[in-house]
Amino acid sequence: MMERSSISSLLLSSLIALALFSASCSSSTSDGSPSSGGDMGLGGGDMGLGGDLALGGTAGVAGVPLSAGGVSGTPVEQGGAPVAAGGWYIAGDTGLGGAADLGGATADLGGNAALGGATADVGGGTGLGGAADVGGGGGETAAGGATAPCPTLPSPQITYPDITDFESLGTADDPPSWVFVFNDDAFGGDGIYAGPFLLPDSDAGLDVMAAVAGNASSYALGVSNATATVWGGGFGLWMSCFDASLFTGIQFDARGSAPADASFQISDLNTTPAADLGDCVATVDTTVTDACIGPSYTFPLSTTWTTITIPWNQLVGKDGGGLDYVPTGANIHGMTFVAHLEFALDEATQTWLAVPAAYSIEIDNLAFYSL
Repeated sequence: MMERSSISSLLLSSLIALALFSASCSSSTSDGSPSSGGDMGLGGGDMGLGGDLALGGTAGVAGVPLSAGGVSGTPVEQGGAPVAAGGWYIAGDTGLGGAADLGGATADLGGNAALGGATADVGGGTGLGGAADVGGGGGETAAGGATAPCPTLPSPQITYPDITDFESLGTADDPPSWVFVFNDDAFGGDGIYAGPFLLPDSDAGLDVMAAVAGNASSYALGVSNATATVWGGGFGLWMSCFDASLFTGIQFDARGSAPADASFQISDLNTTPAADLGDCVATVDTTVTDACIGPSYTFPLSTTWTTITIPWNQLVGKDGGGLDYVPTGANIHGMTFVAHLEFALDEATQTWLAVPAAYSIEIDNLAFYSL
């Protein structure tokens, strides 16, 4: 039976994989700039900028149950069908519906997005008025249209330590629409494009991502939920692939509160599953053993700003054989910051269930560092 800590890790890793798979629609070419040409459709529909923008289709999360060592507990509504809190699978259809007039063809973010299943389709081709496609290009693509996380190796080398102080976040209409660049030409490097995405506790819509007051600055990025019930929550940063191995590790300022600790995790090529065009091939039964899990580090949250410093060799993940994997800082294509709920064992079902509670996590001054 999996340990309590593995349950949250598996669920979070599945959510991250789907989010980064979807975020590949915003990927860049090997030189770090947004690509022009090719399709970045992940499963169906055309995105024409020139008509009704329909966020249609189904983005269901379904697939093979991730065993937590017990029968299903009390279901929690996740989209159309329930999330089984004991069996740890996510099921159901979540329609991203509605229409917003942009004046031309239709944009469908459709298809099926399976967590634990065989496919993760999140949309169709991305076209400007049907004539010019934005996306694709820049390397190998998956059958569904997703761009490989690190299309060209070696990845661009990071030479400038600052990633973001979140100050430009204040100019964004909303955090998920915010895009920033680090290691850009102004510092003699290859620009790396990045932006945030929400990692919600559930589909209940209670997790709020917002610009908040920073650490002696105007802005930081935060996520909170007053009534989390499934696992916790936080946010991630999609990024074009890069190599930060010249640095000792990464650091940031953190503030917040949660029943359990918070964690920082990176997505790198060596632990990205082969199904997502990474290099990790699971050779163990992943329903009983963790495999292809991104390196992570656990840290406590405080209601006052605290600087968290993490050397690369303190981040630990799992390779395809379920063995510990320690990164070097090379071939990173994403990172996450999450706060966790506590889990308690239901004696009747011998299933670990989340204890509902509030959480908040805020991050500022994200940078690489050297000793």
